[in-house]
Amino acid sequence: MDHRPDPTGLYSLAAATHPHIEWGARRRAAIVAGRGRCLSPEEERIAATDELLARCIPELIQLAKCAALAGVPTLTCDCRRAIEHSSAALLRLLDSALAAHGRDQRYDVTHWRTATEARAAVVAADLLDRRDDDPWPLPGAIDCAACNIADALLACRRERMSVPEDITSAASELLVVYAATVAL
Repeated sequence: MDHRPDPTGLYSLAAATHPHIEWGARRRAAIVAGRGRCLSPEEERIAATDELLARCIPELIQLAKCAALAGVPTLTCDCRRAIEHSSAALLRLLDSALAAHGRDQRYDVTHWRTATEARAAVVAADLLDRRDDDPWPLPGAIDCAACNIADALLACRRERMSVPEDITSAASELLVVYAATVAL
């Protein structure tokens, strides 16, 4: 017998499972919403990839704190806006990190941005198949994003070609989180 309480809609990321979400529009909206939350646009433009990825860490901590509170039904409404802002800020940082990496390694990032959107759709669709013994989607998405950001940060020095893959994986998880907050 499972004694876990039913999660809030936000904690389960249920709103991100709507089949008609336009992931490209959501990604672009998040990047606009994240402007100036962690760095000024001027700082974003000149920062190196590893600097932008390192800036994700404090914001991930804030996001995790809010996510922990989002599991409490009476606090969900208070947390939704903070989760929306943090996920947008992280998506902005990751997009800037991808752009910086593309600039430094001389490749076009369009494919990787499109891959973020496609992966977000897959992550959201996978939420529909969630089993009772799986971790709750909101903390799971944050954990996955944090691990991918750490991998990207480490890869900046030793395995540069895996950086866009890691950034895309992190961004797709956070895009699902963002989509769930703006759809509520």
